[in-house]
Amino acid sequence: AHLLPATHTRLVLTELRDETCVELVRALVPGLEASPEVVQTIVRKGQGNPFFVQAIIGTLLDQGVIVRGGPGEGTSVHGAISDVSVPDTVWGVLAERIDRLGADQKYALQTAAIVGRVFWRELVAELTGSAAIEAGLQSLYEHDYIEPLGPAAFDGDWEWAFRHVLVQDVAYAGMLRSVRRTAHLRVGEWLEQRAGERRSEYAPLLAHHFERGEDWQKTAEFAEEAGDRAALLYANREAGAAYRQALDALALLPSDEGVQRRTIDLTLKFAQVSPASPTEEVLPALEAAKSLAQQLGDDALTLRVAAATTAWLWTKNSLRGFN
Repeated sequence: AHLLPATHTRLVLTELRDETCVELVRALVPGLEASPEVVQTIVRKGQGNPFFVQAIIGTLLDQGVIVRGGPGEGTSVHGAISDVSVPDTVWGVLAERIDRLGADQKYALQTAAIVGRVFWRELVAELTGSAAIEAGLQSLYEHDYIEPLGPAAFDGDWEWAFRHVLVQDVAYAGMLRSVRRTAHLRVGEWLEQRAGERRSEYAPLLAHHFERGEDWQKTAEFAEEAGDRAALLYANREAGAAYRQALDALALLPSDEGVQRRTIDLTLKFAQVSPASPTEEVLPALEAAKSLAQQLGDDALTLRVAAATTAWLWTKNSLRGFN
């Protein structure tokens, strides 16, 4: 067998040393070095994880244990740090911080988490029904949850992003599944209207939201469009994943002739972009498509599927020596 040269390097990130964590704390909260006990407590609980250190500092600021002074004033500590309960995991710290937010702020943060790591101000305003969304986002920014990116592609809108994907994950997990489902549908509908002529560019995101919203017809439509766009760019792995997503969505629709023919067509596209892929899903999909074509009594379509199966197997076998 031929061995291909390595195409990547594995980097193992170790924990930060205590000295480095102390420097990080002092950089994040200037003046806190006057309270070494607080600094050491943060460093100990931070476990060498810089994001955990930042989250713990955020918790202490939220609780009023640490108070940043104004211009020319130092940072002050209120109460005994030993009396403060800080969860032992990053997830726990973030969940507790989010729970301490005001109701409107928490709802805005969770709504933004539905949209994604990057989200749009006007969409969050529409979903929350808030007329003061700018002030709400600014407050979340000051609490280090999100940050502005700049003007959005949509006229008059502004793009924001979560500072860390874990913040988005925790906020998202705090919502009921039924609430998330409805919100995903609204996001998909909003984005579909705004995308206009650029809908193919947003097709993967549209497919994602309609899939989470359990609109299988729309999921299949946009996933196929995403696959077609990726195939044109020779991004075969991405195209294959999109076609697989579309096929899974079609399988959840009532099986009529239209759905069956779409399934066969998508399977042929899936096979066309997947000959060099290690996935084992292609052959069973082609066999299922052949059975559907036979059930439809369409001899020409049956032959097309059979020819695609032969071509896929030949290509896969001819590339075996490189695996």
